Amino acid sequence: MNTLCPRICVVISPLVLTLVACGASGLGGLSATVENNRTTNTNTETTNTNTNTVTDASTTTTINYYAAPQSESNADKATQPADGTSKAPEAVPPPKAPIKSQNGLAMLTETEIQLIEPISFQLESAKLEPQSLRVIDAVAELMQQHPEVKKVSIEVHSAVVGNLSRQMTLSHSRALEIQDLLKQRGIASSRLTAQGFGATRPVDASGSAEAHDRNRRVEFRIHSQ
Repeated sequence: MNTLCPRICVVISPLVLTLVACGASGLGGLSATVENNRTTNTNTETTNTNTNTVTDASTTTTINYYAAPQSESNADKATQPADGTSKAPEAVPPPKAPIKSQNGLAMLTETEIQLIEPISFQLESAKLEPQSLRVIDAVAELMQQHPEVKKVSIEVHSAVVGNLSRQMTLSHSRALEIQDLLKQRGIASSRLTAQGFGATRPVDASGSAEAHDRNRRVEFRIHSQ
């Protein structure tokens, strides 16, 4: 029986082997060992409990930290499409402003190309004065930079003086001369029309010298854009 006991103890538990080998003196050590093990397990359980408590508190704090989502106002809902995605407000295009040429001698508006400096012709001729060629350059520049201007009508007017039939013919020849100068500067003929009105459309019928100067004019009217 004594021979079998160590073998059985070895199989059952190392603690029983310690009890058999050490006798009564070993029993006290075993009791201390078991008690220490119980204390350790108790501390471990306490630690786990504390850890769980801290974890629970942290979780609770995290949940309470975030405020509940506020309800959307009717105005906010109105700006969102049905799928819930955000939609940026459409940009309102700025009003069209007059655009000046680089040399400042002409200005593009919605209805016409205004001349800052008038076009002058040689006396009783369709030829332009040399300084007026810079005005033609300004008109050509604006038309090249703005292809959305589809058609421009060149309209030449004369003062209410002299032979009105002659004024009509001369004004038409001057309109054709301006058209040719613009074509030489790269403007397509399909974007240009030329017409002379003579003295049939005066802007000032007072008959004064100042009125004659105002009536002698060249206009560039935009017909389609």
